[in-house]
Amino acid sequence: GKLAGNHGDSLIELGAQKLFAEFDLNFTDDPGEAGLIMIGGGGNMVEGFTVVPRMFEKFAHSYPQTPLAILPGSFYFPNSSIADLLPAERAAVTLFCRENISARHLQENLGLPDFCEITKYNDLAFELNDGELVNSVRSTTKKHILIVERWDNEHPEAKLNKGLSLPIKIGSLLPEFARAPLRPLVAKMRRRKKSRFREAADTLLTKNHPEYASLPRIVHDISLPNYGSFEDFTSLIRDAAVVITTRLHVGILAGMAGKETYLFEGGYWKARGIHEYSMSDMPHVKFVDLDTIVAPKT
Repeated sequence: GKLAGNHGDSLIELGAQKLFAEFDLNFTDDPGEAGLIMIGGGGNMVEGFTVVPRMFEKFAHSYPQTPLAILPGSFYFPNSSIADLLPAERAAVTLFCRENISARHLQENLGLPDFCEITKYNDLAFELNDGELVNSVRSTTKKHILIVERWDNEHPEAKLNKGLSLPIKIGSLLPEFARAPLRPLVAKMRRRKKSRFREAADTLLTKNHPEYASLPRIVHDISLPNYGSFEDFTSLIRDAAVVITTRLHVGILAGMAGKETYLFEGGYWKARGIHEYSMSDMPHVKFVDLDTIVAPKT
């Protein structure tokens, strides 16, 4: 289907295209003709999310004779099971986990049927490592500090399975023409908001990087297409002296490009797991649990 999502999803898509180019594959838009159905990876197989779990359920039931695979992703079903989305019998299902924590979660907690295989592979954005895109982001230029804070249910202070906040619910009901004029105002308000993450970013910069105190700070969720193009996304990372982020793929691209990076824990374990599985050999990338920097508010 059509690529949807943020610029992090675009990195995954580019990595998938690079990987697929290494194999003799023929693609079809008709799942009825396919010998294998693949669903893109990422952070969408999460309890409470709808689009990708429903897609997975639809293909699992509608094409039971066709093997089905979810490309490398993270999985989080604390109160239910992926097994609930599957028929009693079907052809093989392969779940690629991009980190160890999701693999253990699937193996230990979800009671998957025997036709499901769990295996592991890096997030597909890492296929771009040392490629043209990543090399274009490598730079010794230090124009700014980049602070990227997502404002959704995967924010470090969000309750992932408690439903959307009221403002997000209301905003999602508005038509696109009504939402578009509000985005600059919302973005400005969020940049000014002194969240615990912003407090933690200030603490890290003051403690570890006083040499960059004079640099301007860009505070933006640059992963959202509404706030800039993919070229804007990559150039802002390219020109950063330090990157502090709750957006996983901002951290992945910055890490591959050799940037001093602080990657924060989000609504569940995906950032922690990927840092452990794929970035442990990057000393310039530090994983940060918010509560170790700023005490929770009571």
